[in-house]
Amino acid sequence: MVGAAPGNDAAVTVVRNLVDLGYPGPVYPVHPAAAPVYGLPAYPSLADLPGPVEAAALLVGAGRVPAAADAAVAAGAAGLWVFAGGRADGEAGQAMEAHLAGLAARTGVLVGGPNCMGVIAPTERFACWLGTVVPAVRPGRVAAVVQSGAVGEALVGLGGRVGWRAIVSTGNELVVEAAAVADRLLDDPDLACLALFLEGFRDPAAFVAVARRAAGAGVPVAAVKVGRSRAGRAGVVAHTGALAGEDRVVDALFGQVGVHRAADLDELVEFAVAAGAGLRPAGRRTFVVTTPAGRATCSPTCSTMPGSSCPSRRLRCTPPWPRRCPPPTRPTRSTCGAPATPTRCSQPGSPPRPPTAPTCSCSASTSRPAPAPASARSPRARRPPPAAPPGTPAWPPPWSRSWPPATPARPPSRPRLRRACRCSAAPAPQPAPWPRSRL
Repeated sequence: MVGAAPGNDAAVTVVRNLVDLGYPGPVYPVHPAAAPVYGLPAYPSLADLPGPVEAAALLVGAGRVPAAADAAVAAGAAGLWVFAGGRADGEAGQAMEAHLAGLAARTGVLVGGPNCMGVIAPTERFACWLGTVVPAVRPGRVAAVVQSGAVGEALVGLGGRVGWRAIVSTGNELVVEAAAVADRLLDDPDLACLALFLEGFRDPAAFVAVARRAAGAGVPVAAVKVGRSRAGRAGVVAHTGALAGEDRVVDALFGQVGVHRAADLDELVEFAVAAGAGLRPAGRRTFVVTTPAGRATCSPTCSTMPGSSCPSRRLRCTPPWPRRCPPPTRPTRSTCGAPATPTRCSQPGSPPRPPTAPTCSCSASTSRPAPAPASARSPRARRPPPAAPPGTPAWPPPWSRSWPPATPARPPSRPRLRRACRCSAAPAPQPAPWPRSRL
């Protein structure tokens, strides 16, 4: 950890992540003062380290990166993580990138970044990550390769929702690009899903080869490709210097190699959750179940996915008969007591209605409309209940609750302010005029 001084908060965060995850290997903070960092002994230079070095995290500015990279390679480091801003740091950043590119060409050292967040591997208890790794991050079967550090932070912030095999932030991809990282991750036999967040393609042919390898291995790949609009592509160039490419070309490329293009980060996470749990569709036909009709209008988007189809007909769970039917008639018994036959509503497909008239043809067989409900009658039309015969006990008994229920008391109304009569001799009081200074 070159530059991991007690006053460098970002460097201390990287050291703390390694210690908190329980990384089994040795960690060497390096800074000139050699003061302990997060309980670990520090060393003034890379030449003073007690053991060999496998990888080095360069937590220094762009102007000090070339000297630190040369010292790390001399100490035996096979990989470098560069967190400086790169070309965003002006001339110093451009000189740094030129030096790192030449160093990688001469020695074969792998350079991650610059302008990256690092790597997290929960299964290996390793996190060379510039941000804080939440304790809820758990190992799993999903690997993510992102070209944006902020998106990597968002994935880490999901906590235990997704089980991660690794999260790799590639940054500007000076030497190691996203396709190479994905190809290395496919060597893991326990990998179940590969999630990508891409701003551009450094080597499209390499990406196609990796996608076809993943398809052959049965590993589903989902990718969010930004830069759909002209302004978005300009922002990609300003961020990492990558070429975003035409959006129609990207769609055609993903369709040929079997990569699912997620619309946004939320869809990418849902894809990772399902694929990481081993949930895969049994076929290509899709059926959508939804309660409101408004959400059903969004469901036909599933037909745009490669190889999927939605049913063309809609199944409704509403009654097939109309809601408004003629009012039923109440049957009357005839003098002969013949049984009544049920009749149907005049609307087609209506259910059977109660019987309306007896089957015999005697003159007593009449039917009259059903009475209107009590709520629709006039108060004058109501008849008083018949009087109870003498000796009948009172009902309800006196020990029961009050009957009928007491009407709640109406709250007192607020006094209303009445206007003065116009014919009154005394004029109504007028409010004081508002001061002109306040106006």
